[in-house]
Amino acid sequence: MTKLIISSSKFQSAIVDLLPCNNGSKSRLTHSLIDTYGLLQYFDHVVMTPFASKDELLNFHTIEYLNVILDEKLNKRKVEDETYIDNWNYLNQVGIEWLEENKPNESKSFELQANFQDDNDNTIQSTNEIDQYFNSIETLYKYYSYIAKGHKATVKNYNTTSNKKRTSWEALLDELSDDSMENSTDSANDNSSNNSSDTSSEDSNDDSGVDLNDNSSDRLSSKNATQKHEIDSYKATVINDIVDFDVVKLKQYNLVGDCPIFSFLPMYCHVLGGSTLRLLDHIDFNEKQICINWDGGRHHSRKKKASGFCYVNDIVLCIQKLGEKGFRKITYLDFDLHHGDGVEKSFQYSKHIQTISVHLFEPGFFPCTGSLEETKHGFNIVNIPTLHGLDDNYLTYLLNRVIIPLIKKHKPECLVVQCGGDGLIGDRYKEWQMTISGLTKNIMLVLQNFPECSVVLLGGGGYNERVMSRFHTFLTWKVVQTFSSKGSTLLDQFESDYHEEHSTKQNNDTTTMDSANTQSPFSNNMSDILIPEHEFSDFYGEELCRFWAYELPASQYFKQLHNDNIPNYIDKLVKFYNL
Repeated sequence: MTKLIISSSKFQSAIVDLLPCNNGSKSRLTHSLIDTYGLLQYFDHVVMTPFASKDELLNFHTIEYLNVILDEKLNKRKVEDETYIDNWNYLNQVGIEWLEENKPNESKSFELQANFQDDNDNTIQSTNEIDQYFNSIETLYKYYSYIAKGHKATVKNYNTTSNKKRTSWEALLDELSDDSMENSTDSANDNSSNNSSDTSSEDSNDDSGVDLNDNSSDRLSSKNATQKHEIDSYKATVINDIVDFDVVKLKQYNLVGDCPIFSFLPMYCHVLGGSTLRLLDHIDFNEKQICINWDGGRHHSRKKKASGFCYVNDIVLCIQKLGEKGFRKITYLDFDLHHGDGVEKSFQYSKHIQTISVHLFEPGFFPCTGSLEETKHGFNIVNIPTLHGLDDNYLTYLLNRVIIPLIKKHKPECLVVQCGGDGLIGDRYKEWQMTISGLTKNIMLVLQNFPECSVVLLGGGGYNERVMSRFHTFLTWKVVQTFSSKGSTLLDQFESDYHEEHSTKQNNDTTTMDSANTQSPFSNNMSDILIPEHEFSDFYGEELCRFWAYELPASQYFKQLHNDNIPNYIDKLVKFYNL
Protein backbone atom coordinates (compact mmCIF):
# COMPACT_ATOMS: atom_id res chain seq x y z
CA MET A 1 0.00 0.00 0.00
CA THR A 2 1.21 3.51 -0.83
CA LYS A 3 1.25 6.19 1.83
CA LEU A 4 0.25 9.66 0.60
CA ILE A 5 1.55 12.89 2.17
CA ILE A 6 0.89 16.47 1.08
CA SER A 7 1.90 19.91 2.32
CA SER A 8 -0.96 22.32 1.67
CA SER A 9 -2.98 24.78 3.72
CA LYS A 10 -4.36 28.31 3.77
CA PHE A 11 -1.47 29.27 6.05
CA GLN A 12 1.21 27.90 3.73
CA SER A 13 -0.37 29.17 0.52
CA ALA A 14 -0.89 32.69 1.91
CA ILE A 15 2.80 32.99 2.74
CA VAL A 16 4.03 31.45 -0.51
CA ASP A 17 1.85 33.87 -2.48
CA LEU A 18 4.02 36.71 -1.18
CA LEU A 19 6.54 35.63 -3.83
CA PRO A 20 6.14 38.29 -6.54
CA CYS A 21 6.04 35.85 -9.47
CA ASN A 22 3.01 34.12 -7.87
CA ASN A 23 1.01 37.23 -8.72
CA GLY A 24 -0.53 37.13 -5.27
CA SER A 25 -2.76 34.13 -6.01
CA LYS A 26 -1.11 31.04 -7.56
CA SER A 27 -0.71 29.02 -4.37
CA ARG A 28 -4.04 29.94 -2.81
CA LEU A 29 -5.99 29.19 -6.00
CA THR A 30 -4.30 25.78 -6.14
CA HIS A 31 -4.90 24.90 -2.49
CA SER A 32 -8.51 26.05 -2.64
CA LEU A 33 -9.27 24.00 -5.76
CA ILE A 34 -7.65 20.86 -4.36
CA ASP A 35 -9.66 21.33 -1.17
CA THR A 36 -12.87 22.03 -3.10
CA TYR A 37 -12.59 18.70 -4.89
CA GLY A 38 -12.19 16.99 -1.50
CA LEU A 39 -8.78 15.54 -2.31
CA LEU A 40 -7.03 16.30 0.97
CA GLN A 41 -9.11 13.70 2.80
CA TYR A 42 -7.43 10.94 0.78
CA PHE A 43 -3.98 11.73 2.16
CA ASP A 44 -2.53 9.89 5.13
CA HIS A 45 -0.95 13.08 6.40
CA VAL A 46 -1.45 16.76 5.55
CA VAL A 47 1.31 19.17 6.60
CA MET A 48 -0.42 22.43 7.49
CA THR A 49 2.13 24.62 9.29
CA PRO A 50 5.52 23.95 7.67
CA PHE A 51 8.70 25.60 8.87
CA ALA A 52 12.40 25.01 8.27
CA SER A 53 14.97 26.37 10.68
CA LYS A 54 18.13 28.18 9.73
CA ASP A 55 20.06 25.09 10.82
CA GLU A 56 18.19 22.99 8.27
CA LEU A 57 18.70 25.51 5.47
CA LEU A 58 22.41 25.53 6.32
CA ASN A 59 22.60 21.96 5.08
CA PHE A 60 22.91 23.50 1.62
CA HIS A 61 23.06 27.29 1.71
CA THR A 62 25.96 29.28 3.16
CA ILE A 63 25.58 31.09 6.44
CA GLU A 64 26.58 34.41 4.85
CA TYR A 65 23.74 34.17 2.33
CA LEU A 66 21.20 33.02 4.91
CA ASN A 67 22.18 35.82 7.25
CA VAL A 68 20.92 38.21 4.60
CA ILE A 69 17.70 36.58 3.39
CA LEU A 70 16.67 35.50 6.91
CA ASP A 71 17.44 38.83 8.56
CA GLU A 72 14.49 39.56 10.83
CA LYS A 73 14.54 43.20 9.77
CA LEU A 74 13.13 42.03 6.43
CA ASN A 75 9.96 40.67 8.04
CA LYS A 76 8.27 43.99 7.38
CA ARG A 77 6.32 45.69 4.65
CA LYS A 78 8.32 47.50 2.02
CA VAL A 79 6.95 50.84 0.87
CA GLU A 80 7.12 49.82 -2.78
CA ASP A 81 5.18 46.60 -2.06
CA GLU A 82 2.06 48.32 -0.70
CA THR A 83 0.02 47.85 -3.88
CA TYR A 84 1.14 44.22 -4.17
CA ILE A 85 0.26 43.52 -0.53
CA ASP A 86 -3.16 45.11 -1.01
CA ASN A 87 -3.80 42.84 -3.99
CA TRP A 88 -2.51 39.86 -1.98
CA ASN A 89 -4.89 40.70 0.85
CA TYR A 90 -7.85 41.08 -1.50
CA LEU A 91 -7.87 37.32 -2.08
CA ASN A 92 -8.10 36.72 1.67
CA GLN A 93 -11.06 39.07 1.95
CA VAL A 94 -12.83 37.33 -0.93
CA GLY A 95 -12.34 33.99 0.82
CA ILE A 96 -13.58 35.28 4.17
CA GLU A 97 -16.67 36.94 2.73
CA TRP A 98 -17.63 33.95 0.59
CA LEU A 99 -17.35 31.54 3.50
CA GLU A 100 -19.36 33.83 5.75
CA GLU A 101 -22.16 33.86 3.20
CA ASN A 102 -22.09 30.26 1.98
CA LYS A 103 -20.47 28.24 4.79
CA PRO A 104 -20.95 30.15 8.02
CA ASN A 105 -19.70 27.20 10.08
CA GLU A 106 -16.35 27.46 8.28
CA SER A 107 -16.14 31.23 8.11
CA LYS A 108 -13.66 31.79 10.93
CA SER A 109 -10.83 34.15 10.14
CA PHE A 110 -7.90 35.12 12.29
CA GLU A 111 -8.10 38.61 13.70
CA LEU A 112 -5.70 40.54 15.88
CA GLN A 113 -6.96 40.20 19.42
CA ALA A 114 -5.40 41.06 22.75
CA ASN A 115 -5.39 37.43 23.79
CA PHE A 116 -4.40 35.94 20.39
CA GLN A 117 -1.02 34.84 21.73
CA ASP A 118 1.07 36.41 24.42
CA ASP A 119 4.73 35.84 25.20
CA ASN A 120 4.05 33.15 27.81
CA ASP A 121 3.55 30.23 25.42
CA ASN A 122 -0.18 30.07 26.00
CA THR A 123 -1.93 27.32 24.05
CA ILE A 124 -3.87 28.46 20.98
CA GLN A 125 -6.30 26.73 18.64
CA SER A 126 -5.81 23.14 17.54
CA THR A 127 -4.47 22.27 14.09
CA ASN A 128 -7.97 21.69 12.76
CA GLU A 129 -9.01 25.17 13.80
CA ILE A 130 -6.07 27.13 12.46
CA ASP A 131 -6.51 26.60 8.72
CA GLN A 132 -8.50 29.77 8.15
CA TYR A 133 -8.00 32.91 6.14
CA PHE A 134 -5.98 35.65 7.79
CA ASN A 135 -7.55 39.09 7.77
CA SER A 136 -4.22 40.89 7.30
CA ILE A 137 -0.57 40.18 6.65
CA GLU A 138 0.22 41.38 10.18
CA THR A 139 -2.06 38.71 11.62
CA LEU A 140 -0.44 36.10 9.39
CA TYR A 141 3.03 37.15 10.52
CA LYS A 142 2.04 37.02 14.18
CA TYR A 143 0.73 33.49 13.81
CA TYR A 144 3.81 32.51 11.80
CA SER A 145 5.97 33.77 14.67
CA TYR A 146 4.18 31.39 17.00
CA ILE A 147 4.75 28.50 14.58
CA ALA A 148 8.44 29.41 14.28
CA LYS A 149 8.80 29.53 18.03
CA GLY A 150 7.30 26.06 18.37
CA HIS A 151 9.76 24.60 15.86
CA LYS A 152 12.94 25.79 17.55
CA ALA A 153 13.12 23.05 20.14
CA THR A 154 12.71 20.25 17.59
CA VAL A 155 15.57 21.08 15.24
CA LYS A 156 18.42 19.92 17.49
CA ASN A 157 16.61 16.70 18.24
CA TYR A 158 16.42 15.93 14.52
CA ASN A 159 20.13 16.56 14.03
CA THR A 160 21.31 14.52 17.00
CA THR A 161 19.21 11.47 16.21
CA SER A 162 20.68 11.10 12.74
CA ASN A 163 22.77 7.97 12.23
CA LYS A 164 24.92 9.80 9.70
CA LYS A 165 28.46 10.53 10.91
CA ARG A 166 29.06 14.25 11.11
CA THR A 167 31.79 15.85 9.08
CA SER A 168 34.09 18.40 10.69
CA TRP A 169 32.22 21.13 8.79
CA GLU A 170 28.88 19.97 10.20
CA ALA A 171 30.36 19.93 13.68
CA LEU A 172 31.52 23.51 13.20
CA LEU A 173 28.06 24.54 12.01
CA ASP A 174 26.54 22.95 15.11
CA GLU A 175 28.92 24.95 17.29
CA LEU A 176 27.95 28.14 15.48
CA SER A 177 24.27 27.27 15.92
CA ASP A 178 24.76 26.58 19.64
CA ASP A 179 26.53 29.91 20.05
CA SER A 180 23.74 31.61 18.13
CA MET A 181 21.05 30.03 20.31
CA GLU A 182 22.85 31.04 23.49
CA ASN A 183 23.25 34.59 22.22
CA SER A 184 19.55 34.82 21.40
CA THR A 185 18.41 33.36 24.71
CA ASP A 186 20.79 35.22 27.03
CA SER A 187 20.99 38.43 24.97
CA ALA A 188 24.75 38.06 25.15
CA ASN A 189 27.27 39.67 22.86
CA ASP A 190 29.08 37.62 20.24
CA ASN A 191 31.90 35.83 22.06
CA SER A 192 33.52 34.17 19.09
CA SER A 193 36.62 35.97 17.86
CA ASN A 194 36.96 33.64 14.88
CA ASN A 195 33.85 34.76 13.03
CA SER A 196 34.48 36.71 9.83
CA SER A 197 33.55 40.36 9.56
CA ASP A 198 30.85 39.50 7.00
CA THR A 199 28.91 37.27 9.36
CA SER A 200 29.63 38.38 12.91
CA SER A 201 26.76 40.84 13.11
CA GLU A 202 24.18 38.45 11.68
CA ASP A 203 25.31 35.29 13.48
CA SER A 204 23.84 36.56 16.73
CA ASN A 205 20.39 35.93 15.26
CA ASP A 206 18.26 33.12 16.60
CA ASP A 207 18.61 29.84 14.65
CA SER A 208 15.04 30.16 13.41
CA GLY A 209 15.74 33.56 11.88
CA VAL A 210 12.72 34.92 13.76
CA ASP A 211 13.04 37.36 16.64
CA LEU A 212 9.83 36.88 18.57
CA ASN A 213 10.78 39.61 21.01
CA ASP A 214 10.84 42.23 18.25
CA ASN A 215 9.21 45.50 19.28
CA SER A 216 6.76 45.31 16.40
CA SER A 217 5.42 42.03 17.79
CA ASP A 218 4.99 43.68 21.17
CA ARG A 219 3.07 46.48 19.56
CA LEU A 220 0.87 43.99 17.73
CA SER A 221 0.01 42.14 20.93
CA SER A 222 -0.84 45.21 22.99
CA LYS A 223 -3.73 44.17 25.18
CA ASN A 224 -5.37 47.58 25.30
CA ALA A 225 -5.36 48.37 21.56
CA THR A 226 -8.13 47.72 19.13
CA GLN A 227 -7.50 45.65 16.03
CA LYS A 228 -7.53 48.66 13.68
CA HIS A 229 -5.26 50.67 15.92
CA GLU A 230 -2.81 47.77 16.14
CA ILE A 231 -2.56 47.39 12.39
CA ASP A 232 -2.25 51.11 11.72
CA SER A 233 0.37 51.46 14.44
CA TYR A 234 2.32 48.53 13.03
CA LYS A 235 2.28 49.99 9.51
CA ALA A 236 3.31 53.45 10.65
CA THR A 237 6.25 52.09 12.61
CA VAL A 238 7.69 49.51 10.24
CA ILE A 239 6.72 50.50 6.74
CA ASN A 240 9.89 52.57 6.32
CA ASP A 241 12.02 50.36 8.55
CA ILE A 242 13.27 47.88 5.93
CA VAL A 243 17.01 47.39 6.31
CA ASP A 244 19.01 49.08 3.58
CA PHE A 245 21.61 46.50 2.58
CA ASP A 246 24.71 47.56 0.73
CA VAL A 247 24.07 47.40 -3.02
CA VAL A 248 27.28 45.46 -3.55
CA LYS A 249 26.13 42.80 -1.09
CA LEU A 250 22.71 42.57 -2.76
CA LYS A 251 24.36 42.02 -6.12
CA GLN A 252 26.74 39.49 -4.60
CA TYR A 253 23.78 37.34 -3.55
CA ASN A 254 21.78 38.24 -6.68
CA LEU A 255 19.05 39.86 -4.60
CA VAL A 256 18.25 42.21 -7.44
CA GLY A 257 16.43 41.95 -10.75
CA ASP A 258 14.19 38.87 -10.78
CA CYS A 259 15.11 38.07 -7.16
CA PRO A 260 14.45 41.28 -5.24
CA ILE A 261 14.09 41.52 -1.50
CA PHE A 262 10.33 41.60 -0.98
CA SER A 263 8.14 42.10 2.07
CA PHE A 264 8.42 39.32 4.67
CA LEU A 265 11.14 37.48 2.72
CA PRO A 266 12.47 35.57 5.80
CA MET A 267 8.98 34.27 6.63
CA TYR A 268 8.61 33.10 3.03
CA CYS A 269 12.00 31.32 3.02
CA HIS A 270 11.38 29.48 6.30
CA VAL A 271 7.94 28.29 5.21
CA LEU A 272 8.93 27.44 1.64
CA GLY A 273 11.85 25.31 2.84
CA GLY A 274 9.68 23.68 5.48
CA SER A 275 6.87 22.89 3.05
CA THR A 276 9.15 20.35 1.38
CA LEU A 277 11.30 19.23 4.32
CA ARG A 278 8.36 18.55 6.64
CA LEU A 279 6.99 16.04 4.12
CA LEU A 280 10.04 13.90 4.75
CA ASP A 281 9.37 13.74 8.48
CA HIS A 282 6.73 11.17 7.54
CA ILE A 283 8.73 9.18 5.00
CA ASP A 284 10.08 5.68 5.72
CA PHE A 285 12.70 3.91 3.65
CA ASN A 286 10.97 0.57 4.19
CA GLU A 287 7.61 1.52 2.64
CA LYS A 288 6.43 3.33 -0.47
CA GLN A 289 5.33 6.94 -0.11
CA ILE A 290 4.25 9.67 -2.49
CA CYS A 291 4.85 13.16 -1.13
CA ILE A 292 3.43 16.31 -2.74
CA ASN A 293 4.30 19.97 -2.32
CA TRP A 294 3.10 22.14 -5.20
CA ASP A 295 4.74 25.20 -3.61
CA GLY A 296 8.20 23.64 -3.84
CA GLY A 297 10.47 22.97 -6.80
CA ARG A 298 12.68 26.08 -6.59
CA HIS A 299 15.36 24.61 -8.84
CA HIS A 300 17.46 27.68 -9.74
CA SER A 301 18.67 28.77 -6.29
CA ARG A 302 22.38 28.28 -5.70
CA LYS A 303 24.33 27.62 -2.54
CA LYS A 304 25.09 31.26 -1.92
CA LYS A 305 22.79 33.25 -4.15
CA ALA A 306 19.23 33.55 -5.38
CA SER A 307 18.34 32.97 -9.01
CA GLY A 308 15.26 32.89 -11.24
CA PHE A 309 12.64 33.69 -8.55
CA CYS A 310 14.25 31.02 -6.34
CA TYR A 311 15.68 31.99 -2.93
CA VAL A 312 15.87 28.60 -1.19
CA ASN A 313 16.61 25.40 -3.09
CA ASP A 314 14.14 23.05 -1.42
CA ILE A 315 14.90 20.34 -3.99
CA VAL A 316 18.57 20.02 -3.01
CA LEU A 317 17.60 20.11 0.67
CA CYS A 318 15.00 17.40 -0.01
CA ILE A 319 17.47 15.11 -1.78
CA GLN A 320 20.01 15.58 1.00
CA LYS A 321 17.44 14.66 3.63
CA LEU A 322 16.31 11.63 1.63
CA GLY A 323 19.91 10.47 1.79
CA GLU A 324 19.84 10.82 5.56
CA LYS A 325 16.65 8.75 5.56
CA GLY A 326 18.48 5.88 3.88
CA PHE A 327 17.72 6.45 0.20
CA ARG A 328 21.09 5.95 -1.46
CA LYS A 329 20.24 6.18 -5.17
CA ILE A 330 17.89 8.99 -6.22
CA THR A 331 16.74 10.28 -9.58
CA TYR A 332 15.72 13.90 -10.00
CA LEU A 333 13.49 14.60 -13.04
CA ASP A 334 12.66 18.17 -14.07
CA PHE A 335 9.75 19.00 -16.44
CA ASP A 336 10.05 22.79 -16.10
CA LEU A 337 10.40 24.95 -19.20
CA HIS A 338 13.69 26.20 -17.75
CA HIS A 339 16.79 24.12 -17.15
CA GLY A 340 17.16 22.85 -13.56
CA ASP A 341 20.61 24.35 -13.23
CA GLY A 342 20.76 24.78 -9.45
CA VAL A 343 20.01 21.11 -8.75
CA GLU A 344 22.27 19.85 -11.51
CA LYS A 345 25.19 21.92 -10.27
CA SER A 346 24.71 20.74 -6.70
CA PHE A 347 24.98 17.04 -7.61
CA GLN A 348 27.27 17.39 -10.61
CA TYR A 349 29.83 14.94 -9.26
CA SER A 350 27.56 12.60 -7.36
CA LYS A 351 27.54 8.96 -8.43
CA HIS A 352 24.31 8.30 -6.55
CA ILE A 353 22.14 11.26 -7.59
CA GLN A 354 20.95 11.30 -11.20
CA THR A 355 19.68 14.65 -12.48
CA ILE A 356 17.49 14.78 -15.60
CA SER A 357 16.18 18.02 -17.06
CA VAL A 358 13.84 18.43 -20.03
CA HIS A 359 13.88 22.10 -20.96
CA LEU A 360 13.80 24.73 -23.67
CA PHE A 361 17.30 25.42 -24.93
CA GLU A 362 17.55 28.39 -27.26
CA PRO A 363 19.99 31.33 -27.44
CA GLY A 364 19.42 33.82 -24.64
CA PHE A 365 16.75 31.78 -22.86
CA PHE A 366 17.27 31.70 -19.08
CA PRO A 367 19.37 30.25 -17.53
CA CYS A 368 21.32 29.68 -20.77
CA THR A 369 22.54 26.28 -19.56
CA GLY A 370 21.52 22.67 -20.12
CA SER A 371 23.31 21.64 -23.31
CA LEU A 372 24.28 18.09 -24.18
CA GLU A 373 27.93 19.14 -23.91
CA GLU A 374 27.46 20.02 -20.23
CA THR A 375 26.57 16.41 -19.40
CA LYS A 376 30.21 15.48 -20.03
CA HIS A 377 31.27 17.53 -17.02
CA GLY A 378 29.71 15.34 -14.36
CA PHE A 379 28.83 11.77 -13.41
CA ASN A 380 25.04 11.46 -13.62
CA ILE A 381 23.86 14.49 -15.59
CA VAL A 382 21.15 14.05 -18.24
CA ASN A 383 20.08 17.07 -20.27
CA ILE A 384 17.26 16.93 -22.80
CA PRO A 385 17.44 20.32 -24.53
CA THR A 386 14.38 20.94 -26.72
CA LEU A 387 13.05 23.65 -29.00
CA HIS A 388 9.94 25.79 -29.32
CA GLY A 389 6.58 24.02 -29.62
CA LEU A 390 7.15 20.84 -27.59
CA ASP A 391 3.84 18.95 -27.25
CA ASP A 392 2.39 16.00 -25.34
CA ASN A 393 3.18 13.34 -27.93
CA TYR A 394 6.77 14.39 -28.35
CA LEU A 395 7.31 14.36 -24.57
CA THR A 396 5.78 10.87 -24.37
CA TYR A 397 8.18 9.71 -27.05
CA LEU A 398 11.12 11.26 -25.18
CA LEU A 399 10.07 9.45 -22.02
CA ASN A 400 9.73 6.06 -23.65
CA ARG A 401 12.85 6.22 -25.79
CA VAL A 402 15.28 8.17 -23.60
CA ILE A 403 14.26 9.23 -20.11
CA ILE A 404 12.68 6.08 -18.66
CA PRO A 405 15.48 3.82 -20.01
CA LEU A 406 18.07 6.13 -18.42
CA ILE A 407 16.24 6.05 -15.09
CA LYS A 408 16.10 2.26 -15.25
CA LYS A 409 19.86 2.14 -15.79
CA HIS A 410 20.35 4.22 -12.64
CA LYS A 411 18.03 1.97 -10.56
CA PRO A 412 16.84 4.64 -8.11
CA GLU A 413 15.18 3.97 -4.77
CA CYS A 414 13.36 7.29 -4.86
CA LEU A 415 12.18 9.72 -7.56
CA VAL A 416 12.03 13.48 -7.04
CA VAL A 417 9.97 15.09 -9.82
CA GLN A 418 9.74 18.82 -10.48
CA CYS A 419 6.33 19.38 -12.09
CA GLY A 420 6.73 22.88 -13.48
CA GLY A 421 3.85 24.06 -15.66
CA ASP A 422 5.35 26.94 -17.61
CA GLY A 423 5.32 24.73 -20.71
CA LEU A 424 1.53 24.41 -20.65
CA ILE A 425 -0.85 25.98 -23.15
CA GLY A 426 -1.99 29.28 -21.67
CA ASP A 427 1.25 30.05 -19.86
CA ARG A 428 2.63 33.52 -20.42
CA TYR A 429 5.85 32.18 -21.93
CA LYS A 430 4.00 30.60 -24.90
CA GLU A 431 7.00 28.42 -25.77
CA TRP A 432 5.70 24.86 -25.39
CA GLN A 433 2.19 23.58 -26.01
CA MET A 434 1.64 20.78 -23.55
CA THR A 435 -1.84 20.23 -22.16
CA ILE A 436 -2.81 19.72 -18.54
CA SER A 437 -4.07 16.23 -19.31
CA GLY A 438 -1.03 15.39 -21.45
CA LEU A 439 1.63 16.54 -18.98
CA THR A 440 -0.23 14.77 -16.18
CA LYS A 441 -0.33 11.58 -18.25
CA ASN A 442 3.41 11.76 -18.87
CA ILE A 443 4.23 12.32 -15.20
CA MET A 444 2.01 9.38 -14.27
CA LEU A 445 3.76 7.30 -16.94
CA VAL A 446 7.03 7.82 -15.08
CA LEU A 447 5.51 6.88 -11.71
CA GLN A 448 3.87 3.75 -13.09
CA ASN A 449 7.15 2.56 -14.62
CA PHE A 450 8.77 2.53 -11.16
CA PRO A 451 6.13 1.01 -8.89
CA GLU A 452 8.59 0.24 -6.07
CA CYS A 453 10.03 3.75 -5.82
CA SER A 454 8.94 6.33 -3.33
CA VAL A 455 8.20 9.64 -5.02
CA VAL A 456 8.38 13.34 -4.12
CA LEU A 457 6.33 15.54 -6.45
CA LEU A 458 7.15 19.25 -6.36
CA GLY A 459 5.83 22.31 -8.15
CA GLY A 460 7.87 24.80 -10.12
CA GLY A 461 7.38 27.41 -12.80
CA GLY A 462 4.01 28.42 -14.16
CA TYR A 463 2.84 31.97 -14.74
CA ASN A 464 -0.86 31.65 -15.44
CA GLU A 465 -2.34 31.07 -11.99
CA ARG A 466 -5.62 29.67 -13.29
CA VAL A 467 -3.83 27.15 -15.50
CA MET A 468 -1.53 26.08 -12.69
CA SER A 469 -4.33 25.56 -10.19
CA ARG A 470 -6.10 23.32 -12.71
CA PHE A 471 -2.93 21.39 -13.52
CA HIS A 472 -1.85 20.65 -9.96
CA THR A 473 -5.41 19.81 -8.94
CA PHE A 474 -5.80 17.36 -11.81
CA LEU A 475 -2.38 15.78 -11.14
CA THR A 476 -3.26 15.46 -7.44
CA TRP A 477 -6.51 13.76 -8.40
CA LYS A 478 -4.69 11.29 -10.68
CA VAL A 479 -2.20 10.42 -7.94
CA VAL A 480 -4.99 9.84 -5.42
CA GLN A 481 -7.07 7.84 -7.91
CA THR A 482 -4.11 5.65 -8.83
CA PHE A 483 -2.30 5.13 -5.54
CA SER A 484 -4.69 5.73 -2.65
CA SER A 485 -6.39 2.71 -1.10
CA LYS A 486 -9.56 4.80 -1.18
CA GLY A 487 -8.92 6.23 -4.65
CA SER A 488 -11.39 3.92 -6.36
CA THR A 489 -14.22 5.79 -4.63
CA LEU A 490 -13.32 9.05 -6.40
CA LEU A 491 -15.86 10.16 -8.96
CA ASP A 492 -14.57 10.72 -12.48
CA GLN A 493 -15.00 14.47 -12.31
CA PHE A 494 -12.61 15.49 -15.05
CA GLU A 495 -12.25 13.02 -17.91
CA SER A 496 -14.49 12.10 -20.79
CA ASP A 497 -14.66 8.62 -22.32
CA TYR A 498 -13.03 10.00 -25.44
CA HIS A 499 -10.11 11.35 -23.48
CA GLU A 500 -9.57 8.07 -21.62
CA GLU A 501 -9.63 6.16 -24.90
CA HIS A 502 -7.13 8.54 -26.48
CA SER A 503 -4.80 8.42 -23.46
CA THR A 504 -4.70 4.61 -23.60
CA LYS A 505 -3.91 4.67 -27.29
CA GLN A 506 -1.22 7.28 -26.85
CA ASN A 507 0.45 5.38 -24.01
CA ASN A 508 0.71 2.32 -26.23
CA ASP A 509 2.33 4.32 -29.04
CA THR A 510 6.00 4.09 -28.05
CA THR A 511 7.70 3.58 -31.40
CA THR A 512 6.30 6.06 -33.90
CA MET A 513 5.98 9.80 -34.20
CA ASP A 514 3.77 9.72 -37.31
CA SER A 515 0.77 11.12 -35.44
CA ALA A 516 2.64 13.58 -33.25
CA ASN A 517 0.98 16.65 -34.73
CA THR A 518 -2.23 15.20 -36.17
CA GLN A 519 -4.11 13.48 -33.35
CA SER A 520 -6.03 15.71 -30.98
CA PRO A 521 -6.34 14.72 -27.31
CA PHE A 522 -9.40 16.92 -26.92
CA SER A 523 -13.11 16.40 -27.19
CA ASN A 524 -15.92 18.94 -27.30
CA ASN A 525 -17.88 17.12 -24.61
CA MET A 526 -15.15 18.12 -22.16
CA SER A 527 -16.64 21.62 -22.28
CA ASP A 528 -19.41 20.40 -19.97
CA ILE A 529 -16.97 19.92 -17.08
CA LEU A 530 -17.12 23.01 -14.87
CA ILE A 531 -15.06 24.07 -11.88
CA PRO A 532 -17.22 23.66 -8.74
CA GLU A 533 -18.48 26.73 -6.95
CA HIS A 534 -16.10 27.78 -4.19
CA GLU A 535 -14.65 30.95 -2.70
CA PHE A 536 -12.52 31.75 -5.75
CA SER A 537 -14.92 30.68 -8.51
CA ASP A 538 -15.15 34.22 -9.85
CA PHE A 539 -11.46 34.16 -10.73
CA TYR A 540 -12.29 31.55 -13.39
CA GLY A 541 -15.26 33.48 -14.73
CA GLU A 542 -13.34 34.79 -17.72
CA GLU A 543 -13.11 31.18 -18.95
CA LEU A 544 -16.77 30.49 -18.00
CA CYS A 545 -15.45 28.22 -15.22
CA ARG A 546 -14.68 25.48 -17.74
CA PHE A 547 -12.03 23.18 -16.32
CA TRP A 548 -10.64 22.30 -19.73
CA ALA A 549 -10.87 25.80 -21.21
CA TYR A 550 -7.24 25.65 -22.37
CA GLU A 551 -7.61 22.27 -24.08
CA LEU A 552 -10.78 22.73 -26.14
CA PRO A 553 -9.97 23.39 -29.83
CA ALA A 554 -12.94 25.72 -30.12
CA SER A 555 -11.80 27.76 -27.11
CA GLN A 556 -10.16 31.15 -27.54
CA TYR A 557 -7.56 30.02 -24.99
CA PHE A 558 -6.36 27.05 -27.04
CA LYS A 559 -3.36 28.19 -29.07
CA GLN A 560 -1.42 25.80 -31.31
CA LEU A 561 2.25 26.43 -32.02
CA HIS A 562 4.57 25.06 -34.65
CA ASN A 563 6.60 22.20 -33.17
CA ASP A 564 10.26 22.78 -34.02
CA ASN A 565 11.27 19.44 -32.47
CA ILE A 566 11.79 16.69 -35.04
CA PRO A 567 11.66 12.88 -34.55
CA ASN A 568 15.25 12.37 -35.75
CA TYR A 569 16.50 14.37 -32.78
CA ILE A 570 15.33 11.64 -30.43
CA ASP A 571 17.42 9.12 -32.35
CA LYS A 572 20.39 11.42 -31.77
CA LEU A 573 19.66 11.45 -28.02
CA VAL A 574 19.41 7.65 -27.94
CA LYS A 575 22.83 7.41 -29.53
CA PHE A 576 24.35 10.15 -27.37
CA TYR A 577 23.30 8.40 -24.13
CA ASN A 578 24.29 4.93 -25.41
CA LEU A 579 20.77 3.47 -25.18
